[in-house]
Amino acid sequence: MTNNSVITSSKFLHNQVASLLLYQSVLQDEVGRSFIDLLQTLDRSKSDPKTQPFTPINCLQAYGNWFKSLAALNQSWCDYLITQILHDDNPFSRQVQTVPLEKLPRSLIAAAKHDLKILQNLYRCSPQQISQWVQTATQVSVTPVAWNSEPISKSFILWHENWEDALEELAIYYQKNGTGIFAKYKALRWQEGKLLGIAHPDPIELREIVGYESQKEALLKNTKFLLTGWISCPSCSTLWQSRFGKILFS
Repeated sequence: MTNNSVITSSKFLHNQVASLLLYQSVLQDEVGRSFIDLLQTLDRSKSDPKTQPFTPINCLQAYGNWFKSLAALNQSWCDYLITQILHDDNPFSRQVQTVPLEKLPRSLIAAAKHDLKILQNLYRCSPQQISQWVQTATQVSVTPVAWNSEPISKSFILWHENWEDALEELAIYYQKNGTGIFAKYKALRWQEGKLLGIAHPDPIELREIVGYESQKEALLKNTKFLLTGWISCPSCSTLWQSRFGKILFS
């Protein structure tokens, strides 16, 4: 691969990322930001006086940051993208929870399909390929180590040759699991004015809790309301609409 090919390929992906209409936040965490930074750095490998000059050191550092962020998650590039899509909170993933897919605005559906196609292009660009781009751009003698965690995701998205065809199943997933923090965590708590996820909730059974009879009664009552889509506030008897069958702990 020539340096011009690297520039063309990385610029294509960079333009694709910039073209996302709904799923921009998929790449707004550390892994995503470091990936975009690496694409920007590769774009500069054909120096332009009007842009920040390219240096091999900057490119290698950008690659190292992306590698480290994936290693910190101990997650493959494929699994990372799938997880981000399933958790993403955007106008499509929110609206499709309450409005049937066929009744959503056509432009919203078209935008979701457009973004899934772009995200599949990112998925197809493997860490091995990117490592080779970095070697070509920097002219280092040894190809940088590629992050090679085995994918474990068996998501329905991967069943489709074209991810945009998974839209109907994706809509059902959002309806069942919600988005954002509600999709990521099975249990939540309210703390300092914010709803926080509980990564590892205690598997305590009610019979193990002694001396909290009124609280247990309130919890059982709330659970019954939760199953019908509502939850009550023990202190004021107010009913709040619950979301996605998640248990809220105070």
